[in-house]
Amino acid sequence: MRIIQITDLHLPGPGDMDEKQVDRAWGAWSEMQKTVDELGADLIVNTGDICRNEPQSEIYSRYFKGLESMATPMIHLGGNHDALDMLDPLESQKTQQKHAGFELLFLHCKSDRILSEHQLLLMDRLKKGNIPLVVFMHYPPLYAGCPYMDRSHAFSDIDTLL
Repeated sequence: MRIIQITDLHLPGPGDMDEKQVDRAWGAWSEMQKTVDELGADLIVNTGDICRNEPQSEIYSRYFKGLESMATPMIHLGGNHDALDMLDPLESQKTQQKHAGFELLFLHCKSDRILSEHQLLLMDRLKKGNIPLVVFMHYPPLYAGCPYMDRSHAFSDIDTLL
């Protein structure tokens, strides 16, 4: 099984930057889509921050429209620059799948960098199973060893997760 994880696209919307920079960012995303799709993965997981600054419906519309040409199935998780209610409602509700002997868990982090009680309970139930658990989420579930990331963007509830 081959899974490709992408994250932190930070795609711009109207007013985020000048038009030339907007075109360049969306062009780079278009090229990345082609490359990722050509790699022939079984699944692509986008672990969040689709939007550059504030969530905008225009960004999500353009993002999902661009995915229509991709053959590889994709899961979309929200990051701190996203709004779950603006993500595709069916996609953002997926929390787990089984693939090739692995249980895949997709955790949607809230903006305060914590997990919901439901997600913690689900993870606790799954870890008692007999198959390996692979967790996807926006924030690193452990300290990264990078002072900036650990100080500013670490997952808030590492101890509970562990």
